[in-house]
Amino acid sequence: MTPTGQHTHIFENNAAAALLIKPFNQDSFSQIQRQYHYSILWLKKGSATLKTNCNEYELRQETMMFFSPYQPFILSSSAEIVGEFIQFQADFFCIYKHDKETNCNGLLFNNLFNPPFIFIENAGYSNEFLRLLEKIKAEMNTFDSSKQEMLVAYLKIFLIHAARLKKKQEKEHEQQPLVDNHPSVLQTFKELIEAHFREKHSPRDYALMLNITAKTLGRITKMYCNKTLTELISERIIIEAQRELYLTEKSVKQIGAEVGFDDEYHFSRYFKNATGVSPAHFREKLVAFQVII
Repeated sequence: MTPTGQHTHIFENNAAAALLIKPFNQDSFSQIQRQYHYSILWLKKGSATLKTNCNEYELRQETMMFFSPYQPFILSSSAEIVGEFIQFQADFFCIYKHDKETNCNGLLFNNLFNPPFIFIENAGYSNEFLRLLEKIKAEMNTFDSSKQEMLVAYLKIFLIHAARLKKKQEKEHEQQPLVDNHPSVLQTFKELIEAHFREKHSPRDYALMLNITAKTLGRITKMYCNKTLTELISERIIIEAQRELYLTEKSVKQIGAEVGFDDEYHFSRYFKNATGVSPAHFREKLVAFQVII
């Protein structure tokens, strides 16, 4: 029996849940979560504390959170909260393959330098998200042969709206008055990570390229990103490894070598420490269904 308020779209060939929407409350995510699908939490009423990737955030109502597969998180509150939980399998909607249209990879999901959430600023935004969510739920209850295509289309529009709002809020944050040149250093650091994460894994390497001490660079990243240098470098390596594991048939050894690990076992331990699962298990879970749209 389907729980009250839950809507599920099932893959036709294996009865696995491709897309799921259900309500949540203060007890739903109070223990550590490591979901192997993409997850969206829309906190509609109340306030809560989000813990993810060693960071902690105080959230108010009308906040929407985004989590990649195996990204750990806890959402806790001492008072009543109300929200919607949306999850979808990578084989139902691949954020990498749809990134040109949605721009959500690196912005909503896999965002290294900014918090994994948006504030829904006004009733207009809230009503638009609610309208799309209701269309998705209604479509999930139909039996038309084009249902899956419609669901993918609605989800894509939902993510486009969220990515636009995230981009707007990040731009506003960058334009706030500042008292030093730290943001310019941070921007250069972002560019250096993107250019060199495959061969440079040490914070000291990046500090040398920026001509500052690792301690100073670490203080900047902690101040503006609430993450350590090691965490930022590691996250970029893992994101690339996950993308390769999902989109290609390369061996674990080959992928490890491409992100700077000469030893396959060292790479597998590194990956498991970051995600909680081995590269092989990650690939097995995410590509189990082979129903890519």
